[in-house]
Amino acid sequence: GINAEYGDDSTPSISGLDYKLGDKVATRMAYGDALVKAGHSSKKVVVLDADTKNSTFALKFKKEFPDRFIECFIAEQMALEDIAAFRAIPNLVYFYRRMRWPAAGPS
Repeated sequence: GINAEYGDDSTPSISGLDYKLGDKVATRMAYGDALVKAGHSSKKVVVLDADTKNSTFALKFKKEFPDRFIECFIAEQMALEDIAAFRAIPNLVYFYRRMRWPAAGPS
């Protein structure tokens, strides 16, 4: 589980991603790569996922840091409860991505 031992002075960073100007990289793949890079740069980074880890490539983070990945499944309200609790942990940096359905809803 997540504990409150995030007192290190490291600041999460995504510098050093291997993308070059003009590279065609899907935004969702870049998101997953950036999460992993941030996770390597600081142990303060935690990722919450609402059953989107495959489509957002957050699965990469889960494989690298399973102890800092929280699967909330499709219950977004659970993720919001976790986020509210995380606000009580000083210096913790968390990422949360949810799927957005079109106005008409899923088809």
